Amino acid sequence: MTPFALLACSLATLTGAPAPRPAHTLAEGGKARMVLVTPAKPTPAEASAAAELQRCIAKGSGARPAIVAEGASGKVGPAIYIGATRRAAGLKPRIDTKALGADGIVLRTAGRDLIVTGGASRGVYYAACELLERAVGCRWWAEDAELIPAASTITCPKMDLTYAPAIVCREPHFYMPNHDGAWDAHNRVNGHFNPVPAQLGGHMQILGWCHTFYQLIPPDRYARTHPEWFSLREGKRIWDYAQLCLTNPELVEEMARNALAWIRKEPDAGFISIAQNDWLGRCECPECLAIEAEDGSPSGPLVRFVNAVAERIEKEFPGFRVETLAYQYTRKAPRVTRPRKNVVIRLCSIECDYGLPFTHEKNRGFLDDLKAWSAISPELYIWTYVARFGEYWYPNPCLPVYGPNIRLFAANHAVGVFVQGDSYNAASCFQRLRAWVTARLLWDPSRNQAQLEGEFLQGYYGKAAPYMQAYLRLVEAAYASRKSDRYMGPDHVLEGYRLFGEGERAVASDPVLAARVRRERFPLDYLWATEHRSMMAACAKRGIEPPAPASRIEAVRYLRDAAKRYETTFRAEGQPAMQWLDTWVDMLTDPPAAPPSLAGIPADRLFDLQEGDMRLFNLGSWVDVVDDPAASNRRAARMRTDHNQWAVQAAIPDELTGPVHVYMALRAEGEGDAETAVTLGVYSSSEAKGISSRSLTLAEADGAAYRLVDLGVVQATPGTYVWASPANNAGRIKGVWIDRIVLVRE
Repeated sequence: MTPFALLACSLATLTGAPAPRPAHTLAEGGKARMVLVTPAKPTPAEASAAAELQRCIAKGSGARPAIVAEGASGKVGPAIYIGATRRAAGLKPRIDTKALGADGIVLRTAGRDLIVTGGASRGVYYAACELLERAVGCRWWAEDAELIPAASTITCPKMDLTYAPAIVCREPHFYMPNHDGAWDAHNRVNGHFNPVPAQLGGHMQILGWCHTFYQLIPPDRYARTHPEWFSLREGKRIWDYAQLCLTNPELVEEMARNALAWIRKEPDAGFISIAQNDWLGRCECPECLAIEAEDGSPSGPLVRFVNAVAERIEKEFPGFRVETLAYQYTRKAPRVTRPRKNVVIRLCSIECDYGLPFTHEKNRGFLDDLKAWSAISPELYIWTYVARFGEYWYPNPCLPVYGPNIRLFAANHAVGVFVQGDSYNAASCFQRLRAWVTARLLWDPSRNQAQLEGEFLQGYYGKAAPYMQAYLRLVEAAYASRKSDRYMGPDHVLEGYRLFGEGERAVASDPVLAARVRRERFPLDYLWATEHRSMMAACAKRGIEPPAPASRIEAVRYLRDAAKRYETTFRAEGQPAMQWLDTWVDMLTDPPAAPPSLAGIPADRLFDLQEGDMRLFNLGSWVDVVDDPAASNRRAARMRTDHNQWAVQAAIPDELTGPVHVYMALRAEGEGDAETAVTLGVYSSSEAKGISSRSLTLAEADGAAYRLVDLGVVQATPGTYVWASPANNAGRIKGVWIDRIVLVRE
């Protein structure tokens, strides 16, 4: 296999290296100089590869090369032979198609001809795209931008390139790759959620995707008749938020039967997931715990169970793979047990600091687990995370870790990488750049990330590129010096607006580029709206004009309209934001008066945080925004009582650093005065501890009128926030309503 670093003339120009002497002329003076030859009966991918070569050569040069079937027109002149042609089969040295896998590529000059071929499914289309990048200079930046340079003459140097990517499953999990199969194919992306159509080679699929225990062994079907198949916890068999009893031999047989029935319906998928549920609750029966002790990890019984099922699957489907997760409590590799040859371990890094490389000391535990799994796994997949899942719209600092982490995965023999970014929003913190850079690095981890970033920024933003790059470095520097999880202070936000202003002015004559720059400013517009009071104070302190709306309601309206315009309507994972934004606009239209007991406090000391200022987690599930005539703005955050999560949170603004008096206006409804209804408190992120808390019984909170609860004076530092959680007692407590959180600077 030759190194992938081979340069063609177009790439040599980009890197400053001398261009090789052209060996073939594809087009000259508006005329095609080579024809495109497919096999007599081309596959859909071969036909698509020929059509894409024809389209791009014609668009770039004005010359439209003919497409002919091999042998159909007798002898042809210089030609580009595409796919499994007889011409390619007769080459010496022979092309080893098996070694190419599904995605490998071959570009080889042979006399006057050029051979473009590759793996059986996607490789030939990838090879065509590789040729277009090298010879024509094509790039496919995003769903709204491709580069096909205009050139009357297109030449190609001598080539002898054979390349099969070591990472065979490459999945950037962002909004754009999940919605644009053509972009995926152009950029060699082939994961489960990447919708590459069959005519472009298709993509890899995992039946069930993940967390499939209850898909394959549903409790509503089995729990009554086979409670012994589910977790033993504190002496009882449970199935609500539990797992399976992995040492039960009858369960192995039923799991295998159900998995095989699924595979028979979709035998071309190639993978099935048999993986733990997305919560804790592992089985603690004596048999499972004995294996855990022997293996030193709960992954021991899991891998033994999956091995047993995989052995039964292999008898009927020898090439099928069984995927399972090394996730949370199973992340540590077993000491004794080894995965079978048809078992794929997908190692998950969810506990890590995504803004730091995995070689950093803070991520040492994951690095140790990676090395341990790499040593024992026939096939290791990685599930890594690059989004701020609780707040997608906040500026994201983790771009610099992409290259180091992907190279680390490759060095530890990972053959699949799932990079989970923001898949909900079409515009959140340069996600097109992130998707493109990720795709290029997964295809070839040796690529220089800085060069890739510079290439994309210049190609997609034009003359605004230096300012976009400076903004990215600004966010990364803010994260590096963070004192809390809200690392973008007023200075960072104002500098960000300055850079975006310079960027827009640089491309003001091009409406398309200006719109792209403005779209990337969305996270700053989010911070401007959510931290408006602090930002206006910062502008006044510096004596500068606000770079965004001076009216908070106008700032929120702009944010709401931008979210709709950019299809960026999820503030957090699984949490639509439009209701929150609509409620916020309504609330700001008629701002409420201060609570009567605090009416005499000067306005510059009193901060009234309403629903729009709160972080409402699992909106529509844990908490709802509801109309309530008793609330100060006639709206309230109503927490449901079938959980005890911190569903309502509100950050204390950084400008209130120091002593702050905290109040919360709330009420509850239910039965039983002595029942605990709600717990509320203040948490310091910088100290990683609670600094105030209080629980209220129903007698203290019940009624139609709101009560202003005093949480006392706390010493607020950056990252301090107020929270509330309901009692998990839906039988007695009907609901808890939060009207407002009031902060008073002492």
